[in-house]
Amino acid sequence: MFGDGGAATQGEWITSMENNQLGWETTTGLNVGADFSLLNSKLYGNVEYYNNNTKDILYAIQLPTLTGFSSMKTNSGKVANHGLEFTLTGQIIKTNELSWNATVNFSRNRNKIVSILGADNNGDGKEDDLIANNLFIGEPQQVIYDYKIIGMWQLADRVAGVIPTGFFPGTYKIADLNKDGAYTAAADRTILGYNDPSYRLGISNMLDYKRFSLYLFINTIQGGKDYYYGPDDPFIDKQDQLSYENVPKGAWDYWMPENPNAHFRRLDVATQLHPNRYAQRNFIRLQDVSISYTFNKSLLDRFNIRNLKVFISGKNLVTITKWRGWDPETGTGFTPGMPVMASYTLGVNVEF
Repeated sequence: MFGDGGAATQGEWITSMENNQLGWETTTGLNVGADFSLLNSKLYGNVEYYNNNTKDILYAIQLPTLTGFSSMKTNSGKVANHGLEFTLTGQIIKTNELSWNATVNFSRNRNKIVSILGADNNGDGKEDDLIANNLFIGEPQQVIYDYKIIGMWQLADRVAGVIPTGFFPGTYKIADLNKDGAYTAAADRTILGYNDPSYRLGISNMLDYKRFSLYLFINTIQGGKDYYYGPDDPFIDKQDQLSYENVPKGAWDYWMPENPNAHFRRLDVATQLHPNRYAQRNFIRLQDVSISYTFNKSLLDRFNIRNLKVFISGKNLVTITKWRGWDPETGTGFTPGMPVMASYTLGVNVEF
């Protein structure tokens, strides 16, 4: 029974508010592509461009708590997407004993929020951003919106008396964007970059020499100037004030009085505001390598074997990156995770 300290063990209740006006999302788009072949088919490929616009996106808008519900599904928002993709394959070498073919795959995709809720609550004649949900009109969906770190407060700054209230030597110095001498979330945060990649590129090579075959695939994702950012800060929980004793000296490049030029802030204090570090996740990866040997058919005929091939292959063998976290492709920073796993395979293919 309710009201006597007991708990309900059986019952029914409404968990969400209905919306009889819900409809389907609608996407209209343009897709143009072309296939080409040059130099007697020694060089061939295809290129494709698309431009899509989606409206009436299903979105959960927040409701006043007095309604008894926290949100309601509605058709709201418009998003524009466009991108370019192409594949190019070339025959580099072709002789009786040696052949070399290479393929390049490239893709570049962009998206932009055209509309969110259609509201203009501040009356400036422009639709409002939805900052609480990291959604901004005219920007991609995956933005990095935070304080801009411009340095680190030092002991000399404390002696000079220039450190603002709530900050300490060894904590991040952030930009005062509106130049009012104060630091607030509303006025001093800005878009620092984007999570999405700038472009993806893959290069595969196939070489055949007599009875040997080599396959090699290199994969890279790059962020250009503003894209492909991820969290670069092991100081995850700003309220969890870790002491120096809990972190082995030299394990991370944390600020200490004897290490003033560190990359990361000090651990033993919480600040008034909590800016986070971000870094690009650019990487180049030797993703797939395979070497095989096919035995001579005249030799196999003696044993009634049609085909015999031995091979050894490896995946994710080498990753070149400045990313400090786990796998740069997944974007896992310093939270619990695992690095990308390298694997090796040795096998035999036999046909009778």
